Amino acid sequence: VLILGWNSLMNEILSELNGHAMGRTRVTVISNTPSDQTDRILTDANFSQLDIEMRRGDTVSRSLLAELVDADYDCIFALADESDGGDPDAKSIMTLLLLGDISAQRKRPRVPRVVVELQDGRNRELLEGSIATEVVVSPDLVSVVMAQISLQPVLGPVYRELLSAGGI
Repeated sequence: VLILGWNSLMNEILSELNGHAMGRTRVTVISNTPSDQTDRILTDANFSQLDIEMRRGDTVSRSLLAELVDADYDCIFALADESDGGDPDAKSIMTLLLLGDISAQRKRPRVPRVVVELQDGRNRELLEGSIATEVVVSPDLVSVVMAQISLQPVLGPVYRELLSAGGI
């Protein structure tokens, strides 16, 4: 698994990956986040199923992405990167465009599953025709779930079961 970018949900993302892993899983995280922040996540949590490699790098660097595409990952997550204070959607979209261009130039027979996270649902249409397999608009997802739970509190445990790694 390749994770491009960093945001405040990284601990939860890695926890869910750890919970869903069927065996040892290699996870590479690329971001410009200072190592003191990344080290804190790794030392505070127990990811027993994950072999995590943290690498500093710019996720919109063509040369870095070309090297990573050659590593043949099964799944790529392009997170709404909050590490540099810029527009996270712009960075995610640029990363996806570069990945798509590199894959097309190399005429790769197998493109991995690519999941992109956006903060603004209006940017979803910019990804049409890209290599993105799935698009997650995280604020929209959270707001819908929270609204439903506030209207019907009995749904809280149901969503917790459905959306957690150990859930159905």
